Amino acid sequence: MSRTIKLVITIYLAFCGLTSCVKIQEKFGTQKQFIVVVEDTVGEQYMWANKFCDSLNLPTVYIVNPNLSRCIEGIKTGEYDLLAKKIVITSDLREKVAFTNNLSVDKQVLIQRVCDDTTCIYIDDLIKMEGKSIYVTSASPSILRLENIQHEIGANFEIIETPYAQCDILLEQLSSGAIDYIACDYETAKDKIEQYPNLDIKTIISFSQFKAWAVNIDSTQLLNKLNDFLQKEISK
Repeated sequence: MSRTIKLVITIYLAFCGLTSCVKIQEKFGTQKQFIVVVEDTVGEQYMWANKFCDSLNLPTVYIVNPNLSRCIEGIKTGEYDLLAKKIVITSDLREKVAFTNNLSVDKQVLIQRVCDDTTCIYIDDLIKMEGKSIYVTSASPSILRLENIQHEIGANFEIIETPYAQCDILLEQLSSGAIDYIACDYETAKDKIEQYPNLDIKTIISFSQFKAWAVNIDSTQLLNKLNDFLQKEISK
């Protein structure tokens, strides 16, 4: 059966360019969108996403969308097909999406000003979180971990979920003294903190956590193809 494939390559940029989606549009009499969400239009994960699409002989379209919770919902509803961004695997997310094999291990940390800063109490023990306000990004995996800490040790502290999709603004506020504490994954914190010599990420607040890409729960064939592809890339 002959197939006519309509390839559309367009780049959309929105909201500071912090997250990308790769939209692939094919026409087989009807149109189907194949959308891959990546961290950015540079870096290893973007390269893998691009290479995966090339291996399927599919064109790509990049759409910037920094809202992770919206992208997760898009995967769940079938609006998007692949989340090619390493996200923390949680029991809550397992009910919404299917994850690839584990790609990395991460942990949640508390970002705060260095211990010799006298403007706030340095937290080196979770008990010291009592009465504090901990800021997180929108839909952050840290929220669930902080809630668990509240139950585990009976600590009464405030979890403030901000509308920000990335922690850049929060880091600026923390460095300047506008806020005192941020909960974030270690990989992100390590990459961002170099430009803030007065900030510290030594306090770990979680066990090690696996990270992976995600697809729709019903996309078994796509998941198998992804796992095969990623295994080959990781083993290189």
